[in-house]
Amino acid sequence: MRTLNVELITPERTFLSTKAEFVLLPGISGDLGILPGHISLTTLLKPGAMKLEIEGVQKKLIVSTGIARVEPEFVKVFSPMIRYA
Repeated sequence: MRTLNVELITPERTFLSTKAEFVLLPGISGDLGILPGHISLTTLLKPGAMKLEIEGVQKKLIVSTGIARVEPEFVKVFSPMIRYA
């Protein structure tokens, strides 16, 4: 199965660096579902739930405001606060 390289970055550290099959982001205009091969985009994030599917297991996280950069092979999230739900 194809995966995305995912990096979740806060000002203090890289919170998580992993591979995921699916990423759900709380975009400023609504939720964004990201699969491998997604078109390139940059979006602002609103506070909310973020989900990662890693080896068939869903991980839930909470992000504050931030920015997400999406490319066909990776997702990078830059946020002042990220934590597990």
